[in-house]
Amino acid sequence: MMINNIISQAEFRHQRYVIQNSRSGWAWVGLAMLMLLPALFASVMMFVSVLFGLGWGQYLIEPQGSLLGGVFQVASIALMTMNIALYIVVTLITLGLSYNSIAREHTNRTWDILLLTHVDAPTLIVGKWWGSLRSLSGDHLMLFILRVGVVAQFIDGNTLNLSAGERGAYLVGMMLLLAAFTVVDTALTVVLGVAAALPSARSTAMLMVLMLRFVWVIINSGALMTLPLLMLNDWQYSVFAIGGIILSMLMTWGVLWGAQWFAARGQVSS
Repeated sequence: MMINNIISQAEFRHQRYVIQNSRSGWAWVGLAMLMLLPALFASVMMFVSVLFGLGWGQYLIEPQGSLLGGVFQVASIALMTMNIALYIVVTLITLGLSYNSIAREHTNRTWDILLLTHVDAPTLIVGKWWGSLRSLSGDHLMLFILRVGVVAQFIDGNTLNLSAGERGAYLVGMMLLLAAFTVVDTALTVVLGVAAALPSARSTAMLMVLMLRFVWVIINSGALMTLPLLMLNDWQYSVFAIGGIILSMLMTWGVLWGAQWFAARGQVSS
């Protein structure tokens, strides 16, 4: 079954249209960017500090009354705050748009019309999932950038004794793991929204969505806070990070398979 089928392409175009036309006025967009810029600045600065062994993280602990220390303190607070706030907002938007991708077809009574065009229900599910996933890539890229800064902030002081090559290799490995975490987290969120909108599964789907998201937030947050420091001392801890990614992939596949099964059962019963 092709993932990038005509359903996913149509859903991607629709989601991009909805996102672009539902944005608030330029004043609100500008205000949001103004709040986000200090966090992005802090993320880039902490990444540069770790990459070149500059030790700028010391200013977060001991500002020493300097202007640079004050700037880093404010930027660090913005980084932590916006990372949490953006994660919540993006997760809710992701759930809402992916849920609407299925609910919209049932509300407008176009689901059965699509089935009459010889597009089966499982193909519709995969297409809606992939189209919604692609349409939100920019928001999750922004979240990835902030996560890089948060991790760099935690490990900055512990990388000063490493050589330039060791720091570079460590950062590449950490960024790959963070990118993988971000992708699988997004994929899981989207498929949960899609599954929750199925009429045949709606009675239990919302409870499942809340439970799985709650569990994964705890796992994800704990991993981002502890694994970077542990892996700095021993790369064997990367097994836990890779295991978490595989677990999320299995959860995503399981929910996607379940959604396809419920959709196919609804198609047969109708």
